[in-house]
Amino acid sequence: MGEQVHRPTRRTSTRTRRGSAAPEIGARVDTVAVTAGDAAASPLDRRLDLPGVSLEMALYVLLIVVGLFARLWMLGELPLSPDETRVARAALNPTADIDLAGIGAGSFHLYGTALLFAVFGAADTTARLSTALLGSLAPVAMLLGRVSLGRGPAAIAAVALTFSPLMLDQARTVPGAGVGAIAALALVFIVTSGNGTKGGARGTRFALALALALTSGHGAVSGLAAIGIAFALARATGKRTTPSARSADNAPRPDAVFGVEAIAFVGVFGFLATGGFIHLDGIYRGVVSPFGDWTAAVVRRAMIDDIVRGLLLVAGYAALPAALGVWRIVRNLRRLDDAERVLGIWLVIGIVATLQSGGDAGHALSIVVPGTLLAARVIADALVVADHWRGLTLTGITIAWWGATIISLGIGHVSLPDPVAARYLAPVLGTFVSPESANEVAIRAIVIVPIALTLAAALYLWRQVGARAWPALGFGVITLLIARETHVAWNLAYNALDNRAELPRSLQTSVDVRALAADANAVSQVLTIARKDRVISIPESLRDPLEWYLRGSTINVNPVPSGNPAMVVLDAETKALAGRYTGQRYRSHARGSLAFENAAEFWRWIAYREAPDVARATDVVLYVRAQ
Repeated sequence: MGEQVHRPTRRTSTRTRRGSAAPEIGARVDTVAVTAGDAAASPLDRRLDLPGVSLEMALYVLLIVVGLFARLWMLGELPLSPDETRVARAALNPTADIDLAGIGAGSFHLYGTALLFAVFGAADTTARLSTALLGSLAPVAMLLGRVSLGRGPAAIAAVALTFSPLMLDQARTVPGAGVGAIAALALVFIVTSGNGTKGGARGTRFALALALALTSGHGAVSGLAAIGIAFALARATGKRTTPSARSADNAPRPDAVFGVEAIAFVGVFGFLATGGFIHLDGIYRGVVSPFGDWTAAVVRRAMIDDIVRGLLLVAGYAALPAALGVWRIVRNLRRLDDAERVLGIWLVIGIVATLQSGGDAGHALSIVVPGTLLAARVIADALVVADHWRGLTLTGITIAWWGATIISLGIGHVSLPDPVAARYLAPVLGTFVSPESANEVAIRAIVIVPIALTLAAALYLWRQVGARAWPALGFGVITLLIARETHVAWNLAYNALDNRAELPRSLQTSVDVRALAADANAVSQVLTIARKDRVISIPESLRDPLEWYLRGSTINVNPVPSGNPAMVVLDAETKALAGRYTGQRYRSHARGSLAFENAAEFWRWIAYREAPDVARATDVVLYVRAQ
């Protein structure tokens, strides 16, 4: 007889006699309910299983809700900047000939905002509403990237894009380049993966995303250029253009797909680019012109000040995606998949465009978006290592945060006009160095000693555990960058009022213009009741932002106001018109500038957003003629 094999039996919650078969669960429940006289099981007692609902989907829904709240909260608190008022005036009157050169506003925003004005009325909040609503949909684009990027990295990227400083800022700005960046991101994922859909559905998605990208301004141009360059390189080198080969039955018939795609693209593109087939000039103003603005910014001859300003923008608002994105490309240059190849090209284009444009926040999104996705893979890999070596990772985080704290305290202290600690330390050091140089040596010691202690702690950890120390310390640095990005996003989005040290907000309108508009409106009502002239005359140089805030009144714009208008607004430095006028002074707008004379001023800006120079303010005077 052969050896008997004892197979393990599976335990169940129902006990049976040995040798007898266990009854089915459903039959047992029915039998017990009937024979024992118990009440039938209530539907509320059953386990709740919702088809299609998972923790991952719940995360994306939560991110959309939180992102929407973050973009709508205090949306109209900050007045529209002069450039924003130009776009708002163009949306308020789409047929007017308003110059939008250099702003890169797409026709989607112009006509979408025009619709919102017609429904909800013209206001600062309404002017920013379309970009705020669509700017919160970055997690939706990441849903398309779960195949080509991976579920874990896609979720990490969705969180990062929701709270990214520049993504949050551009979603609260007119016209906001974030919508174009999100549309370009969706195109990247549609091109590099099938997303588990039939080819026809994929082609339709591509047509819809392309129509949105082309009409959403210059924010999508860098992404479109990256897709084109990657496709051309793939064709030239014979590489495939999609990361996963789909089965032949998923390939649609070319004629049918072309028809659906053409109808989808032409219909959506025409509707968005012409304001519902109403204003045909929207194709030029809202599609061709943004491409021209992007090209002019990229190919211009940048001065050294432009490049420095671009570097400051990256260092101040996009340090994490730029650093980790470049690290991912350099580390895996020969092993990049199709999605990473497109993102890498997009990142390079974004760096060039940002430096060439002098630190334009819209161009910087071409660093933030692809860099964040590449950084998500770095963070996902780091999380795996951190989970494997938890104790070592906590040690690395502790060293990184402790070192950053003492270094920040040291540099922050000596960057003050009068560092008190140096005065106490100088007499002690005077016994070793000359009294004349003791104070300078004390200042350097306060800076150097924390750095030396941090390096010593890192080297000690390396001596104890070897090469495993560097991933742990790297994870600590990543947590520092994440905390800094969150802090910067909060300050930029909600505390930028009257702070021209924020580069994206360096040109800022004062809240005084709202008081000016209220006073002018009160005077205009009195003149209307008295049936007298109520024309407001403003000079061309002050047209933005005053014409937006004085809307509803009879405005006369002249290069130099003349005559005897009922009201006139002049620059505070301009001599008042002759006649019986009474004036009230207001702040119109101010511009900040960054010019650092030493490393201390640079540190005060990068750490605390303290501008080294006083903002250049423009004051105006509202004159009212006695009648």
